[in-house]
Amino acid sequence: MKTIIETDLELVALGKLIAFVKYDCHDSDCLLFAGSPIINGIYEKVIENRRKYYTDRGCVIPDEDEYSIEKNSMIADAVKRNIMMTKNWHELSNEIKEEYVKDLIRPYYFKEETVKSLIKERDIIN
Repeated sequence: MKTIIETDLELVALGKLIAFVKYDCHDSDCLLFAGSPIINGIYEKVIENRRKYYTDRGCVIPDEDEYSIEKNSMIADAVKRNIMMTKNWHELSNEIKEEYVKDLIRPYYFKEETVKSLIKERDIIN
């Protein structure tokens, strides 16, 4: 497969774009991408390569804890917003809700209790 990212700056830009779509975009059309396993896979690769980029330059890399949804309220709030914007939420099975919420969170780490709590919080509404 041909590599399409040719510079470190393109890698950083791609990471920022994916983070925006997953966690900052308030447009309901972005939900399709925010919960996409394919986008998550790309984002995980970007993060892995971006770590190498920063390490090679002597930069301090955040601890793994900083990639935990429980330690990052901005990401938690974005995930909650995306869950609230899901129009067919009550039509989904519990298994689908669980996988969907996990995909909204990824590549951040999470505890199973957090996923269940987010689902319960949304199920109570409407």
